[in-house]
Amino acid sequence: MNLRLDHIVHFVYEDIDLPIKFLDSKGLHAVRGGRHAAWGTENSIFHAGLSYIEFLRIIDQDKSMAADNPLIAILASDKRAGDGLGQICFRTDDILRLKSDLNRKKVKTSTIINGQRLQENGQLLKWKMLFIVGGNQKNLPMPFFIEWEESDDSRMQRLINQGILQPQNKELSIHAILIAVRSVAKTVEEWAGIFDLDMDDMVIDDPEWGAKRKAFTLGDANLVFLEPFRNSPLTKILESKGERPVAIQFSPGIFSTYTEFLGAYYR
Repeated sequence: MNLRLDHIVHFVYEDIDLPIKFLDSKGLHAVRGGRHAAWGTENSIFHAGLSYIEFLRIIDQDKSMAADNPLIAILASDKRAGDGLGQICFRTDDILRLKSDLNRKKVKTSTIINGQRLQENGQLLKWKMLFIVGGNQKNLPMPFFIEWEESDDSRMQRLINQGILQPQNKELSIHAILIAVRSVAKTVEEWAGIFDLDMDDMVIDDPEWGAKRKAFTLGDANLVFLEPFRNSPLTKILESKGERPVAIQFSPGIFSTYTEFLGAYYR
């Protein structure tokens, strides 16, 4: 599968401008993204190269409840547990082929969903999305997939022209995504089968998080599964939200240590 990390969704339930203000106070550049009229949501975004963090919020409860979009369903169901990271998205240049490849492996997928967002400047962005469906919402959501209606080069130039991708954003990359799971072994087995991952059995202890740790690469993304020990700070996250991404590490680092913000950790 030819996949590249596109973005990580950070669910926010109050002020969508709060991430912009917080990052700006740290000398980092984030912007308002726009509105998804059909889904009743809006976002703000923080880019690290072409990859980005999407801060996503519901603004129209009726539209979000009626939306035929699994991401919006998770956003709505996680509200009780509060702000935090929700789901990872990978970019593909052939979403039809990706759907066919997954279905051939007996992996159940959604229909291909057309998405669009009205930007702050009035321009309309369009894309296609695909989801792996099934499973309990307390279990780790599988990544979803996006195919933009513009090439990576065109998108990069547009982001620069719009002032979204500043020089400091271009220098950043998302180094790793840390994910809290109940069982590293079970999750590794499931993901390896779906994504054709050749992973060894090496699992190490991570004293910083108080957890078993298994790192691997999917596409161009470094993912780290963390299975917490009894007194780990991750235990409460698993109890309240279930299995979810919990932390993002940038390169170069944006903070010297993991900094908690709106239910997630950034470094």
